[in-house]
Amino acid sequence: MKGFRLAGAAGVLPLGLLLVLPGLAVATPTPTPNATPSPTASPAVLRKLPPPRPIPTTVDVAVTGKVAPVVVRPGQDATLTFTARNEGVLPAGDVRVAVPLPAQVTVTRPVASQGTFDGLLWSIGSLPVRKAATLTLLVRGSTPATVTATAALVGSTPRDGDAHDDLATAALRVAAPAGTRVPRADLVLSARVAPELAGPGDPVTYAVTIANKGPDAAPAVEVADPVLTGTFLASSASAGQVVGMPVRTGGPASAARWRVGTLAPGASATWAVRTLATVAPVGDAAVLVTQSGADDPVGGDTVARAAPKVTAADLALTRDVSNRTPSFGQEITVTVTASNAGPDLARGVVVSDPFGAELEFVSASMDAGDYDDGRWTVGDLAVGAVATLTLRARVAVAGRISGRATVEGEPDDPDSANNAVETVLEAGSGAAPHLPAFRTGFPLPYTEIRFSTMEAAVVGGLMMMLGLVLLLHLRRA
Repeated sequence: MKGFRLAGAAGVLPLGLLLVLPGLAVATPTPTPNATPSPTASPAVLRKLPPPRPIPTTVDVAVTGKVAPVVVRPGQDATLTFTARNEGVLPAGDVRVAVPLPAQVTVTRPVASQGTFDGLLWSIGSLPVRKAATLTLLVRGSTPATVTATAALVGSTPRDGDAHDDLATAALRVAAPAGTRVPRADLVLSARVAPELAGPGDPVTYAVTIANKGPDAAPAVEVADPVLTGTFLASSASAGQVVGMPVRTGGPASAARWRVGTLAPGASATWAVRTLATVAPVGDAAVLVTQSGADDPVGGDTVARAAPKVTAADLALTRDVSNRTPSFGQEITVTVTASNAGPDLARGVVVSDPFGAELEFVSASMDAGDYDDGRWTVGDLAVGAVATLTLRARVAVAGRISGRATVEGEPDDPDSANNAVETVLEAGSGAAPHLPAFRTGFPLPYTEIRFSTMEAAVVGGLMMMLGLVLLLHLRRA
């Protein structure tokens, strides 16, 4: 096909029409005037495009990083700058970014435009839409090393909706003095978790492997895990020492460092951590970074992420009563609200709120599902969704009246503390008011008619009027 040349060939594409389809780009050339078709022309070349980024529908905190200068001498300062910006459509709260730094680097002056930095965790707080916060770290390298500074989003409310921009790295090289040879070692870090799908509280195992592809031995190899979550069960490493883990089983897992030591070319080491799975605030719970005293020619493979997919739906329930001190016979309104805080869809949600003999059911209305005899079948409840049930009831006794509602659904709930709610009423303060009653058998045999005080007064008045009318009629007769 003549009339154009593909980029990367001897010439360039001078003019053409670009047809873009999902995941595909096709270059359609504009023919060159007086061009003669060639029977040996090559077929059109299709180039795969990267998948488009999802359109934000919730919080999207994007993390970026840079370093200047990129090469320093031992004892010379460099500036690390990390920025967190909310590119989503909802405000973000409780934003937290982990910034693990290797032992070869010392922070001489941290400056956060918002929030606080404790040496590992940057707690930003609230981040409105299209607003950004910046962390500037003045760092100093003490020994020759290749340092990959990393910043990773580890928390936001609501949950971050795009994990593609949650991690940023900035490479800093601390050069050796003139005439000193620095070893070169290509370190490769990998991480996996088993099982990949778990429920809250299920045991999971993280396996972290560091390998040295050479050509030289790598001294002072270290792996940092700043955001390990869950309840700690066990930890073991095939080489080196792990510091920062809980000393006892059952404690909360926290930031840890695996000091591997020297890793020979072609050698590898493995670190295994067993925890009870928990619902992570963002997509990936474990972010691991490799550092060493060697010059790494390929720095992009020294960061790894691993986390199980923890399916859970955090259901919550509230129960409000319009009057907590009603009178006997008075109607009250009970409002029950069920919500799902996620992170997954709640399926088959059912709320139980049965009335005892103390309350007489009057009516029920709801914005989702069906209600029947104390059982509200809500159905599926999306993340962030709220469903409301409104019940009307009449107080049938005087005294203390307790009501309790519970909610359940699938998958497992990571926090069952808010799945039940109880309210207590104090109806009246004494005996029930007297209701006038006619004798049994009036006006028909085997019947008994009861009236309230107002009803009895109305009926009595009507009967008196009827008596007066009859009396006047008899006198005229």
